[in-house]
Amino acid sequence: MRWLPALLTLLPATMTFGQVRSVEPLAPGLPFTGPDAPALAGVLSADGNVLAFTSYATNLTPGVKPSWISLYVQTLSDRRIYRIPTTTSSAISRVRICANGRRIGFSEASTAYVYDRTTDGIRNVSFLPDGKLALGSVEGMSRDGSKLLLRLRPKSEQNYKYYLYDFTSRQTSHIQLSSSGAGLTSFESPRMTGDATSIFFRSKDSRLPGGGSDFKLYRRSLVSGSVELVSSSKDILVDIDAKGESALLRGSASSQPGHSVLNFLTGRIKLLPSNVVDARLSPDGCYVFGTIGDRNYFYYGPLVAYRVSDGTLSTVLPRIQGTMTVQSTSFDGSKIVFSRWLGTGLAAIDVCDRNGVQVPNIDANLPGAANGRFGSIAMSADGSRVAFSTNSTNIVSQPSPETFQVYVRNVSDRTTSGESIASDGTPVRGNVESLDLCSNGKYLAYSVVRPTLLNQFTLVVRDLETRRNIGQRSYTGYPQQISVKNDGRTALTRYVGSETKANLFDPLTGKDSDLSALVPSGNHVRSVWASSDGDQVILSIAEQTTQRDSLLRFAGDATPPDLIALPQDAYPTNITDDGKRVGLYTNRGSFRVLDLETGVDSPLPIPSSYSNTAIHFSGNGRYVSVGQYIYDFQSKQGWYVETSDPYTYGITNGADPLMLITDAISGIHTNQATAPYLVRLDRPILNPMTFTSPIYTVARGSVTIASSGHSFQEPSENLKFQYRVGSGAWTTPGPAQQTLTLPEDGVHVISVRSVDSAGRVDLTPATVTVTSDTTAPALRVAARTTRTAVKFEATASEGCSWFLTVRLPGGAIVAEKYQYGASASFENLIEGLAPRTLYEYELTASDRASFTTTAIGTFVTGA
Repeated sequence: MRWLPALLTLLPATMTFGQVRSVEPLAPGLPFTGPDAPALAGVLSADGNVLAFTSYATNLTPGVKPSWISLYVQTLSDRRIYRIPTTTSSAISRVRICANGRRIGFSEASTAYVYDRTTDGIRNVSFLPDGKLALGSVEGMSRDGSKLLLRLRPKSEQNYKYYLYDFTSRQTSHIQLSSSGAGLTSFESPRMTGDATSIFFRSKDSRLPGGGSDFKLYRRSLVSGSVELVSSSKDILVDIDAKGESALLRGSASSQPGHSVLNFLTGRIKLLPSNVVDARLSPDGCYVFGTIGDRNYFYYGPLVAYRVSDGTLSTVLPRIQGTMTVQSTSFDGSKIVFSRWLGTGLAAIDVCDRNGVQVPNIDANLPGAANGRFGSIAMSADGSRVAFSTNSTNIVSQPSPETFQVYVRNVSDRTTSGESIASDGTPVRGNVESLDLCSNGKYLAYSVVRPTLLNQFTLVVRDLETRRNIGQRSYTGYPQQISVKNDGRTALTRYVGSETKANLFDPLTGKDSDLSALVPSGNHVRSVWASSDGDQVILSIAEQTTQRDSLLRFAGDATPPDLIALPQDAYPTNITDDGKRVGLYTNRGSFRVLDLETGVDSPLPIPSSYSNTAIHFSGNGRYVSVGQYIYDFQSKQGWYVETSDPYTYGITNGADPLMLITDAISGIHTNQATAPYLVRLDRPILNPMTFTSPIYTVARGSVTIASSGHSFQEPSENLKFQYRVGSGAWTTPGPAQQTLTLPEDGVHVISVRSVDSAGRVDLTPATVTVTSDTTAPALRVAARTTRTAVKFEATASEGCSWFLTVRLPGGAIVAEKYQYGASASFENLIEGLAPRTLYEYELTASDRASFTTTAIGTFVTGA
């Protein structure tokens, strides 16, 4: 089970997770007709189904419109586009993707990130092996997405180095090394194979085989650590196939940028036609794709494919509008991603197969999405219709509104209609402020404010079955709340200066009743609710002095209103559709339901610290919801919908919540940041749950871990916990805190699960990763001197923090240096020493388990 720290204190014992069955957008909008700004770099997953790209477009996904370049992911099978919620507004570059498109690596603001489409989470991976945050970028990703090639540097230094990040062990290791473990100062164009077993790079470091003044091509094994010379070619390394059997090279001279394919197994080199420019090698090594350039090597020609096996050159696409540049291919080269530059500031990303057939992507029509913001939202108690206001201009085919208008969504047939319509068929003039639907969804009531009419608004009541406005009335003040009954009569509250007034309007007769006149002296109106049937209208009022709330219930003109006192410090937030129960929020942060007929006051098992105070009832009164929590009065069970920052606007008789949700819910992408969705739930299985913090720790042979959990049948303090190391046996159920012995040095995954008194175990254990280290590092130190300088070379059996002190005989310190050796190598050059002088040094290496080893010695500078 994923770690949800907020639930450690929020989730009550009667709550469990509700699995999401479906997520239905209630404002899908009209079909999309293309991006409104350039799309730039694109990279395709090896399976050819997921495209990641950057773009300045603002209409690819709804919600908050990006003000800068954004990173998007599109699944070509259903052509859905998701905007990755990046952390800053900086430029995005170096996008990498794994074979199935689950993980996408990218660089933003000199930081390396990885986005996981499954969990919808972003991880910052710009950390050095010692855990310090660094500046960095993503340079490569393995096919399975488990390993990253990173380029990192400490913020206090100038030089970058290359590292390998492993998702399984969560370790970062330095790979810019020779076979002896010494750091390489010359290291260019690294390319990682798809299976993450090798790194190919160019270098002229003299310590490498054949190293010297010219760049050569090398392969470093990530398994054995050995480095071998694979080619003495001076050409620039462009691509490596997935297995590391062949490489695409480009001529090093800028005037001769011809490409060639080098087969490492046979040593054969195949030269491509010299006019093929900006080439890319398919991951299987069978094809090279590029563009035919003119004599100045501009990309003006067609898109071509070069088959490596027989040297055949064929045209994939003739020259089309703009200049084409190959960006990426699927594993077998059956799909090609290329960009088209259409002029200054204009660009597009296209996908085609090897025969030149276009694959629909962001230039094709997509399912629509609302392009604006949302205001009021209401759902009929029977769940048949949803009304919402928005300033989106693409909801229906009608003149675009300049302000918020009302739209109604029929849940059954999933059709949307514009309902704030004037007599001439155009959107009403003015801004829709408040709205409501009656219980059976027949009548809609909304208010319209016109900027030219100060301190005045119009109430409109509309029959949604005949699609005719049946009545309207103008009021002074500012609209606050609307509640419409099944016969069309509408109750409302409005601000008039500093006072709240309440009215009841009958659109069929035109009669308007001032409900405020019936409020006892010394009280002021807060809210109003109208029950679905009959004459019942309920006002929430408060005493001016004590601010204690009461309910004023009207049962008709001939019956005096009832005054119902509410519990101290309790505030009504909603009334059931039949007017028999009221939802209360207390100043202690708790939620309650008061039965107005029996007087029974029932607390709700919803976290008291939850900040959302709005309570919603289903039409049949069985279900109540607050935020992302739902409670069943009949079975006395609750559900927690796993999402971030939700807001419930209603709940159906089947416990389906209507929510305003952000980006994703229980792993399902909604593709809208501020639009309403109808979320349908499955009944959950009641099991205990376990939580633990996934912190990377270092232990000296044993580790003490404390966990917490929740049960849905008994108090959490009754739970016991079981642990296991790796795939070993589970421990006997015991206390939450236990000390575990680690079998050997290295990385271990520890699992924990909770067990209740009935023997039910958590089906999704939590995990934590721990590294065991029980030995101090072994050192090997050598000092090389010149006339006025010394160079230390040191290696250790593991990555260490190094601290070097150089002294004159007698104790005066002349130099202190600190460095971290990720791969257990250390170099430090100290200059400005006196010639022919004896010095003392002390070099201490500390590993992550705080073991230290110190080497002490002397050296004499040269003559």
